[in-house]
Amino acid sequence: GRRSFPFAQDGLDYWNLTATMVSDYVAANYATDSSVRDDVDLRSFLNSMHVQATIPELEQFLTQFCVTVTAVHNHVGKIAEYLKNPAFMAPKWFDGDRQASIQSSLQLGAVISLTGFPQPPIFDDIQRYALNEKSREALGQWQKDLKAFETRVEARNAERVRRFGQGFFSFY
Repeated sequence: GRRSFPFAQDGLDYWNLTATMVSDYVAANYATDSSVRDDVDLRSFLNSMHVQATIPELEQFLTQFCVTVTAVHNHVGKIAEYLKNPAFMAPKWFDGDRQASIQSSLQLGAVISLTGFPQPPIFDDIQRYALNEKSREALGQWQKDLKAFETRVEARNAERVRRFGQGFFSFY
């Protein structure tokens, strides 16, 4: 039979579910590329991220962002413990340095501190953050789709061969 890589199989399914939600959410708020460009704050943000102010580029960027801050972060776990020692790991090094600078260490500490706060769980009432009814519907449908996805992944995991005594995890 065909061998599968669970992270890729489940990850692509998760990506597609998220891409659908993002597309529906964007469609609920922006009808055309010009409406994206006309949103001064959004255009400024996209420019700062080097993303073109078009619907396809916005959808791609938001999908990547959502998948990264949910599934990918869950997969890689917490990294703060690796960064405690500035001589071991640092966000930036300069030639000849034996450890991170004080400034670099403080910057990284601030980022870790601010991103380490608990965020709203995906199955929380995230619809309350939506801008309009169509946006709420997109988020609600995503949550329903994720519940069905969870059931599919659990069924796959029951059939998958576990190597090295490791179990499988959920993406969210």
